[in-house]
Amino acid sequence: DDALAGVKFLLNHDLIDPNMIGLAGHSQAGWIIPLAASKSTDVAFVIISSGPTSTVGQEIYYSDLVLEEGLSLQEASDMARDYTGPHGFDPIPSLEKLDIPGLWLLGAQDNSIPVALTIEILDSLIADHDKDFSYIVYPNKGHGWKDEDTRQMYPVLFDALTWLEK
Repeated sequence: DDALAGVKFLLNHDLIDPNMIGLAGHSQAGWIIPLAASKSTDVAFVIISSGPTSTVGQEIYYSDLVLEEGLSLQEASDMARDYTGPHGFDPIPSLEKLDIPGLWLLGAQDNSIPVALTIEILDSLIADHDKDFSYIVYPNKGHGWKDEDTRQMYPVLFDALTWLEK
């Protein structure tokens, strides 16, 4: 509701093109932004950095497997796919409702969200529901915007702006 209040505010601003209002966010935004955008016809696009498309339960299970159990990212992602515990919030119904472009900016070394599962879900939504979704995977990016080894920033904002220009 807070995100949609921001959209409503921008709709009435003289310097804002009401047809170009989008929602962007990081991490938990992977759940919040699709939900908010699915409730409004005023949102033109979404940009999500390091945000999951998996359920909350799958994400918690994945991060516990990586951070607490020491499993590899791929092993944890495979196990999260088959998770049978409580799932909590599932963003897929909201994502299925979206008829707007979306960009996900993901890190292949993310130990917080199951990136492989997130990509699998996005690919399925693109193929099965003809969604205008795309994603960029940075090879050594973790959950933040920096390279895990060099600590150099990835061009996440530049890539998002380039995508918006298209």
